[in-house]
Amino acid sequence: MSPIFSSSSSNNRFATHNSLSIHHPRKISQYTYNGPTSCTYCCLEASLYFLHGLIDSNMSSSDLHRVMEMVLSQGVLMDHLKDGYRAADEVLQRVPRFKHQLKLCSISHYKLTNEDCFSKLVQSLKKKCQKMNLTKMAVCITKPPETIALFYDSDNIQFPFCVFDSHSNGSNGASFRFCKENELKQYLRGRLKLMDITVFGGNTHIYQQYSMFEANFFTLGEIKQLMDPRAYSDYQVNNSNPMAQTMNSMASSALDYSLSASILPAMNGQQKQNVDYSAPSAPQSHNDENGTLSQQQQQQQQQTTAPSSIPPHKNDNMDFISIIRTLVSERKTRNATIEELKEKNAKLEEEKNHAELQIKEKDEIIHHLEKGNELLIAENAEAQEFNNQLAEVVQVKEDRIRELTETLDSLQTLIPRMEEQKKQNVEMTQKYQTLLKEFSTLLSKGEE
Repeated sequence: MSPIFSSSSSNNRFATHNSLSIHHPRKISQYTYNGPTSCTYCCLEASLYFLHGLIDSNMSSSDLHRVMEMVLSQGVLMDHLKDGYRAADEVLQRVPRFKHQLKLCSISHYKLTNEDCFSKLVQSLKKKCQKMNLTKMAVCITKPPETIALFYDSDNIQFPFCVFDSHSNGSNGASFRFCKENELKQYLRGRLKLMDITVFGGNTHIYQQYSMFEANFFTLGEIKQLMDPRAYSDYQVNNSNPMAQTMNSMASSALDYSLSASILPAMNGQQKQNVDYSAPSAPQSHNDENGTLSQQQQQQQQQTTAPSSIPPHKNDNMDFISIIRTLVSERKTRNATIEELKEKNAKLEEEKNHAELQIKEKDEIIHHLEKGNELLIAENAEAQEFNNQLAEVVQVKEDRIRELTETLDSLQTLIPRMEEQKKQNVEMTQKYQTLLKEFSTLLSKGEE
């Protein structure tokens, strides 16, 4: 794919050098399938598709539209209880499909009052991938009351990040937004805005809850293959429940498609042969000329309206106390799981601190060794300088010795001459004394 895309309103593919946005032609969202509180379920479903390579910026718009349909319809269908807003870690424990196919790596909380919160989120995501030797990781970001999904693919050089938003976002509907790091942080700042405390009537407790977001980091779970949604659905646990039977029937009729025979060949550019892999679309109905629905149209309507036809979560055989007990039991289970995760996080943090301490000690040792090496180098330089000075002194002494040796040699050649001169002087002295005696004799004779 070319690094520069052309914007097109026909296929709802809007692109620039730094980002690529995909919207469905029908502007569908979680609300299209009657899932006003199903954003977390849709994000977890989208995480499954991404981690299995079924959400990629190199895919065609039509394939991404089909994926969006399946993610939204199946996500809403998983949220059959419709029991309000929940974070991703809670949903993971409630839905076997997610629990078996996704693995929760860690949970982090970030304050929107911190300007670096999105930079820290991105850096944490990249470090976790590098530490776990992974190329892909999904993050479900929950800022009450909404959840969006963030995907990271280190192998995608052009657009390593993708944001999935199942909400309507005005009139555009749900979207896949592929982008680079700077564009991601800019988008998150606009999407997860910090609201003013006056919106909450000055209630600081509520303000604090809405001025932070929770990030759940996911990788593939114990099952490495993307399973058919009907194989792992939480409404198959109790088939004796009439509601569970109804849900299974709806899931079987509404999600009759094969991922291996549809999306994967489309990604690889293979030829599609009579494969229907579209998910249930928005509820629609068409009357015939007599104003009634044909049998085929009724079946189609039953399939396409499955997510919106989910019965409320109740059982006539269950009284109020039983429901409360069930909810309390679920809450205890969740709390136990959270405590277990906290203990694991504490152990990991302790191991991290220990590793950092060891690294710090090794850094100090390396620093001391480097300092000692610098001292040795300095001492070696001083010794070298002293050797040079000593060599100069030795050279001067050798030159002086050479001069003295030459002088001594000259003196040794003068000694024979001096001895000869001495002999001559002795002889002259003797002659002089002889002459002096003769002169004295002559002088004495003259006086006489």
